[in-house]
Amino acid sequence: MRIDDATITRQLEQVRKRHGLDVVPFAPKPPDVSVDEDLTTIDEVEGLFHPSGLLVRGGQPVLAYIRDHTFLDSVLDPAHCRRVHFTVCRALENMRRQGRFERYRITNRQTNRFVVDVGSRGRIEETKLFPCQYCLGNVRYQNFHYEMSAGEKRFILENFDVKEVFTLLRRRLTKFREQIASLLRATKNAKSAALPSGYPENWREVSADVRRRRHFTCEQCGVRLGERPSLLDVHHVDGDKQNVKHSNLRCLCKLCHHQEHPHYKVTGADRSFIKTRRAQQTSSPASVGVR
Repeated sequence: MRIDDATITRQLEQVRKRHGLDVVPFAPKPPDVSVDEDLTTIDEVEGLFHPSGLLVRGGQPVLAYIRDHTFLDSVLDPAHCRRVHFTVCRALENMRRQGRFERYRITNRQTNRFVVDVGSRGRIEETKLFPCQYCLGNVRYQNFHYEMSAGEKRFILENFDVKEVFTLLRRRLTKFREQIASLLRATKNAKSAALPSGYPENWREVSADVRRRRHFTCEQCGVRLGERPSLLDVHHVDGDKQNVKHSNLRCLCKLCHHQEHPHYKVTGADRSFIKTRRAQQTSSPASVGVR
């Protein structure tokens, strides 16, 4: 998931000015909870995948990594070691679908040293690990991108700084919360915008909640649109606009919603953006493998 705040920030500012809304500063509590635990249940796994696209536990960003390593030598090679994750990346989504995500340990310790189990006897070692390339690209850590040369990628992997990435993650999590707060204020105060016929009075709040719960992801094609949530609609499965039970609502991108309602119009710009995001999110990074 590419986490790009520029577009959604610009849209929210336009909404704020149009409806004369005040800007209320968001002041998050400083992190004061130590997190260092193994994941053991599916509820813990689901709770870790935050709508912001980051891995969050107890309201703060965390890192996730697999403890067990067959050989300690493999840890020292960025082409073979198990990776440290900090976003809802493709690798973690695949592990979750396969029911293997409970193998991970989460931590918010600001150190480049990680506790791992080595060999069949589970010898405990503390060593350096390398970050996931998907995660690096998602938050653009040190301007990381997949078209970099193998040497440039390896340099970033080998010089990965946990303190630096936690500073970046906290900044993005704060920005996400500010955006959600602004969106809710705009929704609550936009009384002049009439609802389409047949929808309940709280439809805007219900719709926004459904999109957040579904992680701003289309349930039909899987495209992730966290940076452009306006391109996601909420579809009524039974066609009854008054039935707002979550089991009757599906989060769909505008193209997939158009398939359900052929008369529904999608602009050329929106169509192009969604298709581009689909293509980008199905491409794989080159060079060093990801685990």
